[in-house]
Amino acid sequence: LDVEYFNTALELHKRVNAKETIVGWYSTGSEINYNSSLVHQIYKDKLANPVLLTVDVAMKNARLGIKAYRGKQFG
Repeated sequence: LDVEYFNTALELHKRVNAKETIVGWYSTGSEINYNSSLVHQIYKDKLANPVLLTVDVAMKNARLGIKAYRGKQFG
């Protein structure tokens, strides 16, 4: 994961779209895996409580499977 690229892209986005607020990120598929947790940590370092939106494009029962997740720390 290229954290420097992410930081640069985020700053450029803020400059061009000052009125927009990034609330999280999305991934295709229906499962959250280890890689998802790594990406989510990058967003968590920049955003207060990022949202992960998963979009399963398999079209089971002629529907998109869409779910949203927020992280919760256990400890």
